[in-house]
Amino acid sequence: MRKDAGLGLLFMVILLVFLSAILTGLRIDDGEDSGGGVRIVFGDGSMHINDAGRSHGGFEYAAEYTVDVSQGCNGTVLPGHIALLVFTLKVGLGDALDVHELRLKLAYDNSRDEIDLTGDNIIITLVKVDKDLVWDRTWDGYYIASWGGDAPDEEVRGEISPDIFGLPSHYYVELRLDAVVLAM
Repeated sequence: MRKDAGLGLLFMVILLVFLSAILTGLRIDDGEDSGGGVRIVFGDGSMHINDAGRSHGGFEYAAEYTVDVSQGCNGTVLPGHIALLVFTLKVGLGDALDVHELRLKLAYDNSRDEIDLTGDNIIITLVKVDKDLVWDRTWDGYYIASWGGDAPDEEVRGEISPDIFGLPSHYYVELRLDAVVLAM
């Protein structure tokens, strides 16, 4: 083998390794919008649960939780990073949650204006709600995910499951996050 051919081959291998490292660093996924170029600043959050399987009513149990979302100290989370969600009982007849803290990967879908939180068989999709008719406009502008075993269609938004928190599967659960999506 000629010396020039060996150097050319070595150059190609180095180039391929370099390009592979760059593409891995960019974390190219399946073409879905992961919110590149944005940051999300979270404000107040809350979660409502109800044993009736719908937002209002209840047989024996309903509760309200505060939800703090953070990465670091300022509440800003970048898509592709881990968001820490901490749930603290605010009002209720005891604390029904088995899970009070979640660490989930954050993604943002600009085309649908949705926030996705995923990890360890957990999927939460929060949709932007301009006019909250379930709670008489209390949560206008919030990102909301809700589900209940007896909930009417207008109360089901995004994707969430009571199982995530160790609740019975028929419970109504509604996660509401105040979030501002900012271009970077």
